[in-house]
Amino acid sequence: MLGQASIDVASRGVVSGWLVAESGTDTFLCVNGEKKAKIDTFHRRQDVVDAGITDTDCGFSIDVRNILLEYQDEVVLSIENNGNVLVEQPLVLPSIKNLIANPTFSISSLNQIKHWKLNFYHRIGATFNSFISPKSLKFSDGYYTRLSFADTHNTRSQVELTPEVEFSDVLNPLQLALVAKASQETNLHIRIVSKDSRSIIYDDIFTLTNEWRHHVSSIPSEFISDLREGAAELKICTKHYGRRFVDFAFAYLAEDAVNIQLPERADVTVDSYSEEIESGKNLIANGDLSSWEKGIRFEKLNRVQELADNWFLEFSKTNKEKIAVAAVSDNSQKDPLQETLTSKFGLRVRASQNLEGYARILLPFDRIALNTVQHVLSIDVEPTNLSKRLVLPRVYLIARDAVNETAVADFVRKQTVTDRTTLQFELSASQVEKIQTKARSLPVFNIVVDIPSGADFTLYSVLLQEQSSSPVVESKNDEAVSALNIPFAFEDDCINQQLNVLKGLEEWATGKPFEQAASNVASSAKNDFKGTTSLAEFDEKVFSLVPHKLARPTRHFPLVDIIVPVYNACDDVLLCLSALIEKTDLLHRVIVVNDGDDERTATMLAAFNNAFNHLEVVTNPQNMGYTKSVNIGVKHSNADWVVVLNSDTIVSEGWLGKLMNCALSDDSVGMVGALSNAASWQSVPLIHDKNGDWNLNPLPTGTSVDEMANLVAEYSTRAYPDVGVINGFCQLINMNLLDKIGLLDEQAFPVGYGEENDMCARAVKAGFKLLIADDTYVFHAKSKSFGHEKRKVLAKQGSAALKKKHPDVDWGAVTKKIFEHPALVELREDLAKALSK
Repeated sequence: MLGQASIDVASRGVVSGWLVAESGTDTFLCVNGEKKAKIDTFHRRQDVVDAGITDTDCGFSIDVRNILLEYQDEVVLSIENNGNVLVEQPLVLPSIKNLIANPTFSISSLNQIKHWKLNFYHRIGATFNSFISPKSLKFSDGYYTRLSFADTHNTRSQVELTPEVEFSDVLNPLQLALVAKASQETNLHIRIVSKDSRSIIYDDIFTLTNEWRHHVSSIPSEFISDLREGAAELKICTKHYGRRFVDFAFAYLAEDAVNIQLPERADVTVDSYSEEIESGKNLIANGDLSSWEKGIRFEKLNRVQELADNWFLEFSKTNKEKIAVAAVSDNSQKDPLQETLTSKFGLRVRASQNLEGYARILLPFDRIALNTVQHVLSIDVEPTNLSKRLVLPRVYLIARDAVNETAVADFVRKQTVTDRTTLQFELSASQVEKIQTKARSLPVFNIVVDIPSGADFTLYSVLLQEQSSSPVVESKNDEAVSALNIPFAFEDDCINQQLNVLKGLEEWATGKPFEQAASNVASSAKNDFKGTTSLAEFDEKVFSLVPHKLARPTRHFPLVDIIVPVYNACDDVLLCLSALIEKTDLLHRVIVVNDGDDERTATMLAAFNNAFNHLEVVTNPQNMGYTKSVNIGVKHSNADWVVVLNSDTIVSEGWLGKLMNCALSDDSVGMVGALSNAASWQSVPLIHDKNGDWNLNPLPTGTSVDEMANLVAEYSTRAYPDVGVINGFCQLINMNLLDKIGLLDEQAFPVGYGEENDMCARAVKAGFKLLIADDTYVFHAKSKSFGHEKRKVLAKQGSAALKKKHPDVDWGAVTKKIFEHPALVELREDLAKALSK
C-alpha cells in the first residue's frame, strides 16, 4: 500500500510534517529528487490521530540548514518511500549571500577596519585591536575585533560604524545578524540614516552584555530601495559612556542571516595574526589628504570643524569669520596627453591680520599608536601669498580627552618657510617615552599647526612615521676586521661594515675601562692643545677642526654675531672656540675681544683668526675689564642679534638655532638665555649644593656636553619661561634692545658681576621680554680668570652697585619667579631622576 505524507513547514532551517508509510520501509527527504536525509525519528501528532489517519507516532522535524546551504533560489522538496514520491512542495530560498564586504571585522591598522568606516567625536580616542577568539565562538574566523574607548568622561557622543555594502541586486527584506559583546551593558542601534537630511528612518536596538550573543534585526522592504539607490546608509551606532569597549566577531547582512554558512575557522596564533595586519606607515589617518568625505566646500566655518577626514580646524570666538579655507590642487599634474592625470590636493588656509586667541589645524591620532621608537614628522607646506614667505608660530603635539588638553611636545617654533617645503622633525624614542608619561590618562594625541595672523599657506600632507632601520646587507667581516688588525668581529653585520669609522676599538678590545672626556669639543682638537705654545702648533690643531655646516633658513633670517670676551685662561678659551666652530648651526660671525696679556692665549687666538674667515679677533691695547670688552664687541657688530658668550663655556650641537627659535617666538623678545650646569638660577638639575652655594652640576662620568644637551631637549616642554633676569654667561640680545636702552654700564660694573642684571632690569622697564630657551644647554666651566675669593669680593661689590641703581626692583621676587616656574621645576626634577639612573 502507498504511504501518505504532508510537509507542513518548509524553510532553510527546518522541514516538518507527518508521514505514514509501510512498516519496515525507508523514507527519505529529497531535494530536487536527490535523497538528502532519512526520516526515522517520529513524534506524536494528535491532529493526525484525530483525523483518523493513523494512531501511531507520525510527526517529523528535520534540520536542513546544512543541507540547503549549497542551494539558491527555488528548490523542490519531496518525501520518497520505496521509490514512490508521497508528496512534493516547492520552496523559494531566501538568499544567504552576505552583502557586507568584511563580515569578520578584520583590521588594517589601529585606526581602521577594512571596508568599515568609524565616525566618532575625535577627542575621546578610539582604537581597534584584534584578539584570538575562544574556540566555543562559532561565529568567528578565529579572531574578534575590539573597539576601545580610553576617555573616562561620559560624553554621550555618537559612535557610528558604517559597513561597505553592495545593495545593487537587493529587492527583498533583509536580516542583519551581529555577534558581539561589551565590557558593560551597552545599547547598540541598527539604523538606516538618510544621507541628505541625516535623519534616522529605521532604528532597531540590541542590548550587549559581557557575554557573546547572536542578535538578528529584520530590515523591512520599504527601506531597501533607499539603500539600493544610495539615498540612505546602514549604520551600527552606540554612544560613548566613558572608558569601555565593544567586541565584534561577526556581521551578516542577507535575506536570510540566520541559516548561513559560518566562516571557516583556521588554527591561529598571535604570530600568524601579526602577519595579517597591514602596518600603516602613517600614524595619522588620512595624513595625505586623500579622503574628503565631508566635501570640499567650506563657505561657513564653525569653531570646530572637520575639513577633510581627520583634519580639523579650531579657533576662538574672537576669530570667527577671520579665517577662510579652500581645497586646492598643486601643479604636479602629469602630461594631459598621457593616460592618467594626477595631482596632489591640499588645504589652503588664509587668515586676517588681526587674529586674537587661538587658530590652528589639528590632526588627531590615538596615543596607543605612538610606540616608543624613533619617529619622523614630515609636513608638506607651501606659502601661497605674494611674498612666498611663511612663519609658522608653532608646530607641536597636544594630548586630549573630551574635557582636558595639554601640550606635551614642541616640534618647532617660528619656523620660516619659503616656497614649497617638506619640513622634517625627529622624535626620539626617549622623547616618546616622556610624552607618553606626561600625557598620563589623555587618550588622544594631536599634531597641531598654529595659524598666524595674515597667513596664506597650503598644507598638503602631515605624516608621522616610525623611522625605518638601515637595510641589512651582506657582511664583509673578514676584510673589515683584518684591515684594522682587530682580533674580533661583531655579531651585527652593520657594525662590522663600519669598523673603519668607529673610534676606540683598539682600547675597547683590551678590556680595560675606557673613560670618555666630559667635554664634547671636536675630535682632533679636544684636549690636544695642552702643551701647545707656538703659532705653527696652534695652526695645525686649529686647522684640523671640522666647521659645522652653516645655514641661514631664509635670506630674511636675522643675522647673528657671537661676542666672546677673553681674559687669559687659554685652555678654556680653546675649548670654547673649538666648540663654537664645530657646534654652531646658524650662519654667524664670531667676534673675540682679547682683554688679557697672556702670550700663549694671543698666539692661539691668532691661529683661529688665520683659520676661519667668520672669526675676528679684536685686541684691546690694555686691560679694560669685562664690561668694556663686551661693549667693544657689540660696537664691532652690525648684526640683528648678538650673543654675549663667556669664554669658559662649551656650546652644544645646534645651540644657536634653538636660541633663535626662542627669540623669534615673540616680537617683543629682547633677550634669551640658555640652561647650564652652572648659571645660578638657570642651572640644571640642581641650583644649590648642600651648603647653599651655587651648584656646579658636573657632567656625569662618560657624559658629553652634547649628550647632556640632548637630555635637556628631551625633557624640555619648550615653555620658554618669561623671566626678569638672565645670567650673563650666555645671552642672546636683540640689537633693537641695545639701541633703546644702551650698552652695558661700564661705570657701575667695570669688571662685570652685576652688569647683566642691570641690563635685564632696564630691558624689562623698556617693555622687552626676557625668555629662557629651556631646550638649550651650554656647559659652563666657571671662570678661572679670577680666584674663588676674588670672585666673592667682586660679586659683593656688583650686588651693592645693582641695589643702588635699581632700588625699585625686588630681586628676590625676580629670582623666585625663575626658581618656581612650573616648566623649569618639572625639567629639573625630570633631569635629576634621569641622571640618578
